[in-house]
Amino acid sequence: MQNPFSRAGTAFMPALSFEGHRLVFFSLCLLLSTALPMQAEMSVAAPIPNAADAPLLLSLQECIEIALEKNLGLASTKDSILLVESSLALQQNTFEPKLHTTYLGSIYNSHLMQDYTNEVTLALTQSHKYGGTISLTSSLDWAEHESEYRTDPIYYPNEFGSKSDFTSTVGISISQNLLKGAFEKAATVSLRQAEFDVALAQLDLDELTQDLALSVKRAFYDVLKSQEYITVMQSSLAATKQDLKIAELRLTEGLSSRLDRSRAELVYINRERDLNNAKKQLQSSIDSLVSLMGLEIGTRIAPVPSIDKERVPILTDEWIEQAFHSRPDIKALDVQRKKYELNEDIAEDNRLPTLEAEGSFLMSETEDKFRESLDVTERTWQFSLRFEHSFFDTSNDELLIQSRIASRQLARTLEDAKREIAISIREISRQLKQLSEDMEYLERSERVASEQLELARLSYREGLITNRDLIAAENDYTVARIELIRATYDYLSTVASLERALGATLHRKNRAGTAQAGSNLFTP
Repeated sequence: MQNPFSRAGTAFMPALSFEGHRLVFFSLCLLLSTALPMQAEMSVAAPIPNAADAPLLLSLQECIEIALEKNLGLASTKDSILLVESSLALQQNTFEPKLHTTYLGSIYNSHLMQDYTNEVTLALTQSHKYGGTISLTSSLDWAEHESEYRTDPIYYPNEFGSKSDFTSTVGISISQNLLKGAFEKAATVSLRQAEFDVALAQLDLDELTQDLALSVKRAFYDVLKSQEYITVMQSSLAATKQDLKIAELRLTEGLSSRLDRSRAELVYINRERDLNNAKKQLQSSIDSLVSLMGLEIGTRIAPVPSIDKERVPILTDEWIEQAFHSRPDIKALDVQRKKYELNEDIAEDNRLPTLEAEGSFLMSETEDKFRESLDVTERTWQFSLRFEHSFFDTSNDELLIQSRIASRQLARTLEDAKREIAISIREISRQLKQLSEDMEYLERSERVASEQLELARLSYREGLITNRDLIAAENDYTVARIELIRATYDYLSTVASLERALGATLHRKNRAGTAQAGSNLFTP
């Protein structure tokens, strides 16, 4: 027989244990409060926690910025632009002034005489954009001659066997094309083409940047969607677990059959499987986002769900017009059209004959301190005209025809691209409208499914319905929530696709809920 006092002591044990825990906790607090100053003094030597163990909290904009900085494909494209810009710098250097300096020294030695000659030249050259060149030169020559015999005593009365002379020269030269190559486009064709290539490369980079931003947005939305799926699955799993306990209790009390209990257990197993699949999908979405951002695979990130879920007004015509002015591919076609027009002008210019004029003026002064009669100044003028033309060469005519055909084809390509853009934006507009309407229906369905689930739970507890009806109500509510989440993020992904189709960032409604004007709806 059990001792009643022992039963009473056992009954009081939880209370005594709780009071003991409170006493221990109070003592620990006292010890910690006395140790706080010491810890504050020793905080400098405390180890810093490893930041790699904590996930990175990143907003959508931060994810895009990291991707634009670390994505490998985008980095390669940026390097390609540097190469094109280097080619442009080389072409620009052609029209920069050039300053050249040279020095030439020589010694001639034989058994009878020895000569020392020196020459220093300084030249400044400038090419201009109309196919001409201006050159300014200056030179200084001096020489020393020594010999072992007097060759001419009349001119060397004081020195025997040696002489020296100095010559300084200043000259200017101007050359100019008069026909072929005499126009700005023709003279700067290489420079203009390099500028077009840089512009095209930059527009390609802009297009890749927008594609990357769209991919990051979609991956970010997939992560948030998977997280919300997990939340729904966890809530559904908790409710199903509670239903399983109720089914077991009702089976114990004889209020339900083993079939009801097995049915509840099967639903619980299915919910566990759905939760496990949702977690795997979340990890796959995170890996995709991390890969797009250019981070190391396995990096732990935690997206911050601070995104704008407001719906945008449908402005199809304004969107189409904006896309024509903002999209990088349309701008690239326009740059390509200008490049073809330049090729046409060059082809027409090459059909002209070559006529080049060149004039120069040279002034030199010679000084000989031993022979005063040779101190003279010379001035020389020179003018030349060069004519050249191929009378039976039709290659330039064919190049002109090819350039005109390419321009016509590009005009058709541009028109076709605009039509495709218009069709794409109209389709996106229809998708946005359809998704917006679906979200309204799904929000109503979720509210009705929630009310239906509450009524089903009350009825099940009262024994008015079987667990089959309760399971059906829970399924309806779970499906309604998941469908609403899916439609919401499909809508956000479609808005991101719209921004990519526009080549711009779409402004949402402001906090007051009013839509901005159509002219202020976009940011290039």
